[in-house]
Amino acid sequence: MSNRRIIFWLLVATLTLISADVFLSWRQPSAGVASRQFLLDPAFEARVITLSRQKAPDTVLACDGGQWRLVSPYAGTVDARTILQLLDAFSFATADDVLSETELFRLGRSQADFGLLKPRLTLTFSNATETVSYRFGEVTPMSNGVYAARGDS
Repeated sequence: MSNRRIIFWLLVATLTLISADVFLSWRQPSAGVASRQFLLDPAFEARVITLSRQKAPDTVLACDGGQWRLVSPYAGTVDARTILQLLDAFSFATADDVLSETELFRLGRSQADFGLLKPRLTLTFSNATETVSYRFGEVTPMSNGVYAARGDS
């Protein structure tokens, strides 16, 4: 009789622990990195950065042997720490809201409404195999962000 009681209470305790685990995992929001959409893949190793502005010459920065240098509009040296901070900012920044071309069309809006057809700044990151480009348009209505488009989309 006492073995049945012990088994019964062990079974009740096990079920209680399982249900508590399920309840706590259901209530806790997942903070997984996979659910975020980063602006630049953290594994992307940029070797050339190009900044294009309206009515201004392009600024080109290149990395040779781990040393960043200014290539255009004139040759010079740059602070590597500042370039690495820029790369980190893009690697770990996330987009707040993402709209596809179809969603913009449904809303009766276009990229021109956000200043993305004639962007204020275009920033391009390149390496040997891939190029990622961002166009920055108008400031958001609350002035706490900027409208941006990746590539042509």
